Amino acid sequence: MAYHNQKQYIHYDSPGFIYHFSLLEKNLWVRMLKENIEFHSMKLEEKVLEFSIGIDSAGKFHVASILETGHLKYGIYFNETWESKSLMTFNRNHSRLKNITLFVFEEKIHILMAQSYAENNEFWTIKHYYWNKQNWENQKVCEICTGPYDIPFYADIDEKNNIHLVYKSRIGRYHQIYYEKFLLPYRSWGIPIKISEGPCDHTTPFILCDREDTLHIAWSTFANGHYQINYFGTKLPLSYKSNLRKEINVFAKNGTDYTQPHLMHFDRNMIILWKEGSHFIIQKKLENAKQWSDPKRLANAAEKELIKVGIIGPAYKDMTPVKIIDAYGYIDDKITILGIDPLESPILFNALPTLKADDHESTLSAESMPQIFIGDHELVESQEDFHEGDALLEKLEEITLQNQILQKDLQFFMEQHQAFQTKIYVQIDEVQKKIEDVASSKKGFFDKVQAFFQKDNPS
Repeated sequence: MAYHNQKQYIHYDSPGFIYHFSLLEKNLWVRMLKENIEFHSMKLEEKVLEFSIGIDSAGKFHVASILETGHLKYGIYFNETWESKSLMTFNRNHSRLKNITLFVFEEKIHILMAQSYAENNEFWTIKHYYWNKQNWENQKVCEICTGPYDIPFYADIDEKNNIHLVYKSRIGRYHQIYYEKFLLPYRSWGIPIKISEGPCDHTTPFILCDREDTLHIAWSTFANGHYQINYFGTKLPLSYKSNLRKEINVFAKNGTDYTQPHLMHFDRNMIILWKEGSHFIIQKKLENAKQWSDPKRLANAAEKELIKVGIIGPAYKDMTPVKIIDAYGYIDDKITILGIDPLESPILFNALPTLKADDHESTLSAESMPQIFIGDHELVESQEDFHEGDALLEKLEEITLQNQILQKDLQFFMEQHQAFQTKIYVQIDEVQKKIEDVASSKKGFFDKVQAFFQKDNPS
């Protein structure tokens, strides 16, 4: 089994058109099809390493991409026209950008990505760039220690457009799974919450927010000599008050490794899919239920050349609403997503044609340039005044809660210490009393002996 590490994106619009974004020989192409007929195709960018797609309420596709040339590019595709600009340039000899992720809503654009440096490629900085309708801003989310070939993080947005993030990072000997939330009204990231537990390695975290404001997180854990799948689901918001240990479901089988979990939501069903060796296993449950179905192995999935697929928007074929941010599938003469479609899908889809490098040049005029590009706005560093008072108060509340937990733990240890001291003092008193009793009895004996000799003494 093999699969392409470059993700492809599919969007189904209401008139029945399908938009397909993919890389062909490191060039980013978009195709528009309907009823298996291609109406339009265009090359958007060249020398692309990674890209991410989002769509706004007006039907404009927003594209963020990392290029071989060391540029972070952002652009808009709309009505068969394309315009882009460079947001930043980085030195590819000294640093590496990875896992670019784009969200767009309310005319605001958010780009997440991880950056590492050649001096130590296990340390990554997760960065957040966003358009606030006037300028591009950026801030550091966190620094993590993970492998150079791992996916550093996964992210999703909820119905209130808050961004939720999971990542793994090594603390001491083991990797643990952490969660963070971006508070949209305050443009501020919250305090990390540790999701995983136990002295063992945790890896491959995945996150999904369904349309009922439930947060779903899955990851792999190496325990008892094998990998198992962990799943945690809770209503938003997630805070330090949540008792994670009671809510974690474990999917495990003796002698078998379960790895790389993915989550999908459609037709009021939650699906979890993972790999068992070269095979794929799925389990389902209703979105508000706790009981999962029996595991099911997908037949013949390992024989296909798989790709990563993301669905843009709430529709997939004739199903809506759906949430499929990252899934396994394949596109040849049809589209198939593992866990959603039967392997014999009736939906036809032409294979990507070989296109010339000079085909379909951009025809975007100055008059039709998207409003997002008005003015020459470059990236600016985040300032302290972006952290408004309410955001600080919310962070302070989280810190206060942490402090309360620590104080409770400290109080428990102090009470234990005090009880131990009291016990010791009681034991010391008992020993001293016994010593005094012994001394008193010995003194009485010596007094009797002395009186005896004094009685018999003729003097």
